[in-house]
Amino acid sequence: MIRIVRNYKKESVKSHTPEELMSLKKNLLLQIVENIPIGYATCYYCLLLDGDEGDGSCYMCDYGQSHGICGQPNSSYSQIISIKRKLKTVIAEKY
Repeated sequence: MIRIVRNYKKESVKSHTPEELMSLKKNLLLQIVENIPIGYATCYYCLLLDGDEGDGSCYMCDYGQSHGICGQPNSSYSQIISIKRKLKTVIAEKY
């Protein structure tokens, strides 16, 4: 994430117009949202169970028991991922 911000700062100095700067900022926001550490590779519970996505260990997960198994449509994780996708779409279309 630090690399993304440093790159933005470096590139923003080269901007000559507000439009160029806003375009860079839009790309920065999209990269930040894309790199939010959500997923089994950064999940404490997945790491604790030493599981891989879809290997069945999710059904032993304490978080999954109370928030829904991540891959299921109404789980908290699925809702977060859905909102993350919507946020990226809104930034891409509206910013």
